[in-house]
Amino acid sequence: MCLDSQDKYINCISLGWYCGTASSCSRLGLRSFSGPFDWILSDFEYVITMIDKEFDGFLLPENLRIDEDNAKCFYDIKNKFYFPHDISNDLNKDLSSIQLKYKKRISNFIEQSKKPTCYFRIVKNMQEIDYIEQNSQYIDSVIKKYNKKNKIIYNLLDNLEFSNDFKGEYYKLYINDFWKDSICLRATFSKSKELIKFCNNILPSDIRVRNLQWDKVHLSDITKSDEVMIMVDDKSKDLLQWLKNRFKGSFYIWGSGKYGTILLKFLRENGFSIKGIIDNNSNKWNEKIDGIKIIPFNNICENESILIAIADSGAVNEIKNQVLKDNTFDICTLVDIYNGLLLL
Repeated sequence: MCLDSQDKYINCISLGWYCGTASSCSRLGLRSFSGPFDWILSDFEYVITMIDKEFDGFLLPENLRIDEDNAKCFYDIKNKFYFPHDISNDLNKDLSSIQLKYKKRISNFIEQSKKPTCYFRIVKNMQEIDYIEQNSQYIDSVIKKYNKKNKIIYNLLDNLEFSNDFKGEYYKLYINDFWKDSICLRATFSKSKELIKFCNNILPSDIRVRNLQWDKVHLSDITKSDEVMIMVDDKSKDLLQWLKNRFKGSFYIWGSGKYGTILLKFLRENGFSIKGIIDNNSNKWNEKIDGIKIIPFNNICENESILIAIADSGAVNEIKNQVLKDNTFDICTLVDIYNGLLLL
């Protein structure tokens, strides 16, 4: 059931289940602050219980366990939360600062939820559908705990569906998998025109503009690169025109990974002439992607133009140092494209 609501809310807050919810809200100008469920993996039943209990028992040391496969991640085994982003050194050293950070996020969550708030939850699986349908009245009472105007919007993969008599509000995401169909986490909402329309009208314009400005200022280089790839996926006319203005003749792409492959296809479909794909991995040399050969950097002549199709800023800096030793090459990164598009 999708309602094109004209109600205006003061806040939009992510309830998970993974980082794509908060990331997509940020991209659309809906996210005003960091919430406790933004960057963790969660089961919805425990999210609702935690809100109802006013976060009593959250991050108790006796409930925390390190992920055996990744020492930078940990579980709250009682509340079924997984924390993939919070450890800098080790859990024992970092726990007090982690608890303080989440204490602030919880305080913000509770205080802001007293204002009219729209929550977003990406539904994890069919078990979660069953939980929502069987506990809809309880969930609604918890959602409205701090303000009777509060509501929740559910978001579903293509293979998930509520029953016909379900009365809650939800939107299909038009993707089949959380990790494979999106260029990045921030694109999770982007294929649903109905959801985008709803999101464009849910907050007062001044709040949304402020959120969008904050988001752009605080983007990392990796996220800026992801944004360019989202524009590639959307076949953006602005991106295409910028690239046509930037590259007048044929040029090379540096990077034969995911981004390089996607970008190569987009460029060739739109009439760009690609001379070759550069990669430092010798195991890939002489292989072809879409008919274009992968070659080492020392195979190309000086004064060529190179588009670096890599997101990792450390790798990009290493490539820049390698390319610009003699300062004879014209190079462009995904971050350069993003920054250039901002000036349009």
